[in-house]
Amino acid sequence: MSEPGTVILCMLPDTGEILRYDRPEYLPLKTRMAMLIGPLHVGEALGWPGRIIALLTCLILAALAGTSIWLWLKVPVWSQ
Repeated sequence: MSEPGTVILCMLPDTGEILRYDRPEYLPLKTRMAMLIGPLHVGEALGWPGRIIALLTCLILAALAGTSIWLWLKVPVWSQ
């Protein structure tokens, strides 16, 4: 998410006019949760522990995909 005391600014790039000024702690819960999608996806939300959890999750998913293909292609013993 964001550090306490930070703000979210929406500005026009050509004029620098501020369109919206938000403080995350006053936003609705659903908006704050939606703001976590990006940091959770890349593992930034929890720092290094979050990146390790993301890595382990990806490795487990890859292992499950590989073993499911292996089990699908494997010829059953009782059919020989």
